[in-house]
Amino acid sequence: GLVREWASRLSDGEILEIGAGDGMLTRFLTDIPRTIIATDLSPALIKKASDTIKSENIRFSVANVEYLQYEDECFFGIFGN
Repeated sequence: GLVREWASRLSDGEILEIGAGDGMLTRFLTDIPRTIIATDLSPALIKKASDTIKSENIRFSVANVEYLQYEDECFFGIFGN
């Protein structure tokens, strides 16, 4: 889909997914050679996603988009669902 095409065109760098939920979009990025940080406010949804999506390049994190704990400009791309 569109997100997968976009992510595959990015040069090296981490990508942040906001609102990953149960991993509906995340699951299509498992073979993209970049680190994807998939975040969601819901611990239950992040657990569900991390239990079903196994990929070395995807890290799951419970996070509130209004209070992200990342340095400015540390991601090469950001997308949300």
